[in-house]
Amino acid sequence: MSEQKQNKRVLFTLLGVPWTMTAQTVPFVITRMALGLIAAWLLLPSETPAMRVIWGLVYGVLIIGVQVVHTIGHILSSQRVAPPMREVRSLMIGFATLYPREVAPLPGSVHLTRALGGPIINVLVGIAALILSAILGGHVLSFFGAANILIALAALLPLPMIDGGVIWRELGNYLGG
Repeated sequence: MSEQKQNKRVLFTLLGVPWTMTAQTVPFVITRMALGLIAAWLLLPSETPAMRVIWGLVYGVLIIGVQVVHTIGHILSSQRVAPPMREVRSLMIGFATLYPREVAPLPGSVHLTRALGGPIINVLVGIAALILSAILGGHVLSFFGAANILIALAALLPLPMIDGGVIWRELGNYLGG
């Protein structure tokens, strides 16, 4: 659907970038809550069913939080190159990072810098959460740390339309040419 036809509403602005909501925002939240419930059911077998539901909803919120962290990494990295990000839009699959239309092709270093921001911040936050979890204990920090690392690894897969596709393409261009 074209940008003009898609109804969207600004939820908030963070680091100078508006985060917009679309018709896909509610399904996005529902699927993350479902993933959290599945994770709690699998990871917390000794908890009662009611506690697994509660922890599952907490895990769902944490999964959304991990995706927010990832997107913040993209915002920060995009601010180091030109042009920076202009909007974060919630979609069913996650948050889309939108940039101004390119008049001329951008150097590969711009694409690489933008794409690396999300995975790098997820790895850093993930390691910090896992260290805190080792010190303080508790499954919530462990889950948050592991989820950050898993999102970073998934984002690095060489698939089109995700960070890894851009990263591997630009590294290939750099090394091959």
